[in-house]
Amino acid sequence: MSATDNLTPAPGTPAVAAQSPLRAFAWVALSVLTTIGAALLIWEFRSVVLLLAAALVLAATIRPVSVWLTALGLRRNFATTLLVLLVVAGLLVVIGVSAYVLAEELPRAATELQINYAQVRNAMAEQSGWQGTIGKQLPPPEGFEDLVARSQLEAGAVAAASDAAATPAGAPQAVTAPQALSASEAPSAVDDQAGGPGDQPGTLQSTESAGDAANNAAPAGSLTTSAERASGLLRLFVGTTTSVLGLLSQFLILVFLSLYWSLDREWFERLWLSLLPADKRGAVRNGWRKIDGSLGAHVRSELVQAFIAFVLLYAGFRLMGAEYPLLMAWIAALAWMIPLVGWLAALAPVLVIGLLTSPAVAVGASLYLTLILVLLEFVVEPRLDMRRRAGSIVGLVVALVMLQAFGIVGLIVASPIAVMVDTFVSQWNAPRSATIPPPAATFAGAFEQLEARVATLRAAMETSDEEIPLSTRSLFERLQTLLNDTEKAL
Repeated sequence: MSATDNLTPAPGTPAVAAQSPLRAFAWVALSVLTTIGAALLIWEFRSVVLLLAAALVLAATIRPVSVWLTALGLRRNFATTLLVLLVVAGLLVVIGVSAYVLAEELPRAATELQINYAQVRNAMAEQSGWQGTIGKQLPPPEGFEDLVARSQLEAGAVAAASDAAATPAGAPQAVTAPQALSASEAPSAVDDQAGGPGDQPGTLQSTESAGDAANNAAPAGSLTTSAERASGLLRLFVGTTTSVLGLLSQFLILVFLSLYWSLDREWFERLWLSLLPADKRGAVRNGWRKIDGSLGAHVRSELVQAFIAFVLLYAGFRLMGAEYPLLMAWIAALAWMIPLVGWLAALAPVLVIGLLTSPAVAVGASLYLTLILVLLEFVVEPRLDMRRRAGSIVGLVVALVMLQAFGIVGLIVASPIAVMVDTFVSQWNAPRSATIPPPAATFAGAFEQLEARVATLRAAMETSDEEIPLSTRSLFERLQTLLNDTEKAL
């Protein structure tokens, strides 16, 4: 008997490969390095990863609606494409409305709030007693002095332009401060060139030369200013065009990725699940489907609630006579998607902006906002999202991390991420039922029934008058091969 015979396991006993500590350490080190490398790779291509994640979220959001349209009689490809295009069109409308609000209404409202705050602060500071004390302790509005100075300069420029337009041709022009300064300095320059204050030829010559120099310098300055203005406009046009083209390209990529994932979801799942061990694929697939369904339901619920809130709040604020109804409704609908503190984040700006109209409008808008959000929370949301919402601790932690990393945008997308984390933790902690193997007799009987059904199907295919497609024959051959392999294993 050789030495290797002692290492051969006895028949019927499993072979256990004993790993040395060095080999176990090598596997741990390799796993850690692989994880770090994958994290660095994801961070390096984070724009692509974020775009892919957005496509997956879009596909998960529209999938139930696509299934419903398919059940009504529409083709699956047509229904999915139509839904993706509608979602992209909705996103473009949202971007357009947001651009208008940020460019038009928000600056005007901010300026008016700043002016009103300065007036209230000055009025309180002039009072005696506790009102004056509070008014003096209030911080001054940042940039208010610059705002007032800019307004005065603009008013002066408008008045000067109107005076110049009203002055007849050939009438003497008023001397401005720079012109008066030049006139006061002119005698000294004349005296230096002519040799004395009374030398009229020198005076005339110096005056003419000064006029020629001014006439020669003015066109050069105007040309320089025009060239700088044209260069600035060109840079602005190129930058705007580049940004718009980049945004459109990202939208197109998002559309195609979501379409590919929606139409070939099963193929992609089989592809990446094939990288896992066979005994883990079922659990991973179920967990992935659970996360996908929960995320899609949550995103649909939030989008529908934000749309309903925007429409109802805009109509209500406009009927109340609020000065900035579109801005108030836009801020409230956007703040409602913030987890945990959405109501407070929506109530504070609505109350402040409502004060620009009147205190009664501010109070009425706040009460109306509270009523709409309560109805959305307890009436609309339970009917749109039947799944358990993310716990308060998970949502709070994710919201704080995303706010610190990405600001307001991160705070808005924190809610879907919290749902994903909560669903993953629930699936991980779910009790796994022990798999009880069926009795041998029951399994043998089921296998015989399956063989009989396959034999019947083969006979039907051979006697059929219609031509069987090649893909169907290929699937049948694969099924027959699996049955033969199973019979050999038994």
